[in-house]
Amino acid sequence: MAKRSLEMFYDVISPYAAVGFHRLARLQPLWKETEITFKPFFLGAVIVKAKGSPNIASPAKRKYMYNDLLLARDHDAIDIGIPKDPVTMILKKGSLHAQRLLTAVDMHQPDMLVDISRQLFFRTWRDDLDITEADSLVEAAMAAGVDKRLAEELVRAASAQDTKDRLKAVSDEALERGAFGAPTFYVNKDTMVFGSDRFELIAHLLDEPYPGMYRSNIQ
Repeated sequence: MAKRSLEMFYDVISPYAAVGFHRLARLQPLWKETEITFKPFFLGAVIVKAKGSPNIASPAKRKYMYNDLLLARDHDAIDIGIPKDPVTMILKKGSLHAQRLLTAVDMHQPDMLVDISRQLFFRTWRDDLDITEADSLVEAAMAAGVDKRLAEELVRAASAQDTKDRLKAVSDEALERGAFGAPTFYVNKDTMVFGSDRFELIAHLLDEPYPGMYRSNIQ
C-alpha cells in the first residue's frame, strides 16, 4: 500500500498557520504511517492572485480573530499571542524575507526547516519580534540551533534568484491546486483541506489516530 501523505502550505505571517503548525507538530509523532511535508509559500501573493483579502483587513474579522487565537492558545496550551500592532506587521511589513529564508532552508538544509519555522512563528506570534531584517532572520535560525556562520549563509541564500524562483513556484503550485489562504493542506496529494481546525477530518482521511488537541491528550 502506498504511504499516506500530507502537505502543509504555510506562511509565518498567518496566525492560523501558527496554530496549525503547532497542532501538526504534536500530531506528527503519532501519525507514523503518513509522510508529512512542510511547504513554505508566500501568502501575500496567493491572496492577491486568488482575489481574496487578509482577515485582518476587516475590522469585524480582526476582532474575531484576536479572540479566536486566544481561545486556541488556552485550549491547546500553545505559545501564541497577539502582537502590539498586527495590522502593520501583516499588511505593511509582511513575510517575504522570512518565507525566502524558509525556502532557502528547504533547499539547502531541509532537516532544519521545521525548527527554523517554529522560531519564526515564535518571533511573530509569541515574542512580537521583527522577521524582516537580515539580523532578525539570523537570530531566528540561531535560536533553532543553527550556528552563526551557517545562519548567515542561509540568510544570504534567501536573496539568491533560485530561492526567489522556488518560492514563486511553490506559491503558484498552491494556487493551481486551489489554495486561497493559509494553512492549506493536501491529503494524499488530491484532497485539499483548509484551516487550522480541521485535524479531526485530516486524521480521518489519513486513517490516523486523533486524540484531540489538549496538550495532555498527546504528550
